[in-house]
Amino acid sequence: MEVFLISHASYADLQGEGGVYNKGRWHNKGHRIVYTNSSRSLSMLERYIHEDGQAPCPRLIMMAIHIPDKLEMETITTHQLTESWFSYDDISQDLTRKLGEDWLLKQRTAVLKVPSAIVPQEFNYLINPMARDAADIKIIDIREYHYEDRYKGLLTTRTP
Repeated sequence: MEVFLISHASYADLQGEGGVYNKGRWHNKGHRIVYTNSSRSLSMLERYIHEDGQAPCPRLIMMAIHIPDKLEMETITTHQLTESWFSYDDISQDLTRKLGEDWLLKQRTAVLKVPSAIVPQEFNYLINPMARDAADIKIIDIREYHYEDRYKGLLTTRTP
């Protein structure tokens, strides 16, 4: 399976260092984790919603990542979550963070398939770089990524 990630060019790897410094929907600050997406377009949307429009966009890259089909993966479905799981506030994200933290700490699998909060019918694939099988996951393509000019205009006009 191929998954995708748009990342700052300085972090063109699968080490998950960003999770050490920032919390996310599926983890608390302090844990290595890599958030990838089921398509290039979902990857663009996921990255875009986190841009604040104030600072210039960093140099970005799009990575294509191969997850071997033989790797076991856990799945969390929307049926396991609260009705407001996709909300951006901390209270709504308590359950998703608890589920993600449990998966990260127990290292049962290297990959966790979760619904996207932006498009719940599509999926994000979280990678735990500390899990035993994570070494089998490989970056197979890296390309420069630039927001198309029309998106840049939207970034500068929206409020964070």
